[in-house]
Formats: sequence, C-alpha cells, structure tokens
Amino acid sequence: MLTRRLWLHFSWQSLINEETLSTPGWAVSTVMTRENLIPRTKQDTEDELIAALIPFWDMANHRHGHITSYFNMETCQMESTAQDDFDEGEQIFIHYGDRSNAELLIHNGFINSVNPKDSVAIKLGLSQSDPLYEKRSQLLQLLNIPKNGELKVLPAPEHISPELLAFVRVFNMNEEQLQHWICSERATDLLHIDCALETSLESKTWQYLQTRLMLLLRVFPTTLEADETQLAGVKCGKLQMAQIPVMILEYRILEKRILAAALDYAKQRTKA
Repeated sequence: MLTRRLWLHFSWQSLINEETLSTPGWAVSTVMTRENLIPRTKQDTEDELIAALIPFWDMANHRHGHITSYFNMETCQMESTAQDDFDEGEQIFIHYGDRSNAELLIHNGFINSVNPKDSVAIKLGLSQSDPLYEKRSQLLQLLNIPKNGELKVLPAPEHISPELLAFVRVFNMNEEQLQHWICSERATDLLHIDCALETSLESKTWQYLQTRLMLLLRVFPTTLEADETQLAGVKCGKLQMAQIPVMILEYRILEKRILAAALDYAKQRTKA
C-alpha cells in the first residue's frame, strides 16, 4: 500500500518530465529495498512469508561481517545484536549478507571497494548439439552444477570458483573421461583445484579459462588502465563526474581487476 501511495502522490503530468520521474522512482526503490520477508502471524503453511517494513532496523548501514539479525518466532519480533562493541554515539552496522558488488549495487545502491565476497558472474552452458551432451549433463548433475547458468570468477587468492572449475573440466572431457568420473565415487574431487587429472585435460581446462577471460575483458569499450586513470582524475578534481557514473566506474574497475587477476592466474596454470 505504501508503494502504491508513493506513486499516486505524483501527477501524470509530472511523470512526463524526465527529471521528476527520478523522484518517484527513488521513493519506490527506497521502500522496495527495505522490504523484508518474515513469517506470517497466522500461517497456512510453515514456509509462508510476508513482506514487511521494519522501522529503525532497516536504516542500519552495511559492514561486512556475519549476520546477527533473526526473527524470534516466540515473540514475533525481529531481534538484532551488534557485531562488535561500540561507544555511545557511534554508528551501528549490520551485515546484509554475502553479496557481490553487483548485488549490492542493484539492490542497495552502493558498492564495497574491499568486498571479500565480491565476484563476477559469467554465463556458461552446454550445447544440445554436442554428441556428449547427455553424459556431460549427467556428470554436472552429480556435482550439483547447472548445465546452463552463471558461474563465478572470484577475487584473489581463489580466482576461479570450484563450480566454474569443475564445469570447464567437464566441458573439456572426452567420452572415456566422462564415463570414468560418472562411475567414480570421488566425482566431487573435480571441484578441487588439485584434483588428479590427465595432463592434457588439465591443460585444456586452463587454456579454455584463459581464452574466456581474455574475451570478457576485450568486450569492454575501455581498458582497466584507462578507467583507473579516469577515476584518479575525478578524485583529484581534474575531471568532473556525477555521483552515479563515478560509482559505476568504480564498479567496472573492481570487476575488471577480478577478471584480469584471474586471467593472470589461468596463464600461470597453463604454463605449469
């Protein structure tokens, strides 16, 4: 109801104006990002939830740590504790959850330049025209990895997520290798960086990742170095940019750094 009223507060004439359109958009987004799913007072099923606003608590800013907020079913209230000791007058932070900068930017409107849970999602999938499609799908299912979906490139020192590494390994296997791992009781070893594999397969895996990461970086219209130079110019006052474009620039820099570092890592593994 609150969301609806925020929209109705503005006349259609004002919505035609592009500048004023950002005002109701901001208002609706502000409310929607503060919606929290909590259990209903009277539940038809155990899993039934309802969206609610939680005043005061929903104004707390994010700092990476661990979740200290829980819904108490006995008292029907949200209970939140501080992550650390704090003095009178200091700001209290809560942990929003393990979110990448892409998720923080989309859902919360900010990024964290030192986000240990940051990642870059890349889309990968199997082709149904592949003669080994069924066997690759079967092995991926054993590993709980989607045959079509987004997999993560991570910051150092991991660089490549276990699921991404295993997917690329399966993607590059021949029929004999696929059959071996489908029948193996240690199929989940494919998720580990030091899994014992044939040299040819391991080489193909890292060469594939190297090529894919290189292509992803080439898609960007600007280089990492050019972006870093532009941001440095903004911070020293030589260049003028609005707040949102600066935030997007910072996000792109962090994204490219993850991809570039992962590319260097893949090159090292290829040489090994």
